[in-house]
Amino acid sequence: MAPVDAGRAEARVVGDLMSKVPITLRPGDRVGDAVVAFVDNWINGAPVVDSEGRLVGILTDGDLVRALAVQLGTGAIDEGWDLAEILAEADEDMATKMFELASRPVGDLMTTEVIAIEEDAPVARAARLMTENMLRRLPVVRDGKVVGVVTRSDLVLGILARYSLELFRDR
Repeated sequence: MAPVDAGRAEARVVGDLMSKVPITLRPGDRVGDAVVAFVDNWINGAPVVDSEGRLVGILTDGDLVRALAVQLGTGAIDEGWDLAEILAEADEDMATKMFELASRPVGDLMTTEVIAIEEDAPVARAARLMTENMLRRLPVVRDGKVVGVVTRSDLVLGILARYSLELFRDR
């Protein structure tokens, strides 16, 4: 078993836990290219930035599911969506509709009201924001520019590593 990374285990601020090379999108990127980036990088959301790296939105798998439901003609969906039902209700020209969706710009689907956090914010603040707003990720910004992303997994693993290190230090 690999030893616990003491640097991440001692994390006190978001910058210690965030991914420092975030996958970002641009508003003009095609949705299909965003989906490929999600699959290739094992992510389910990414900040959308302008040409200067400033945060302008976020695209998540939830945005894609809502757009898919509308594109396939199954109407808007709520938090209780059922992907199997959405696909079962799709009509014959699904391939055409999927191509149309994949060809749309990310800017059409992204969420523009984004909650972000500064890299020097306490880890506890990130956890609180995620919990209160039911978020799985937060873009991390410095002077309005995206410098990272912190996820729920980053926080959980960082906290567990911290307590594991303390536990093993005492033995």
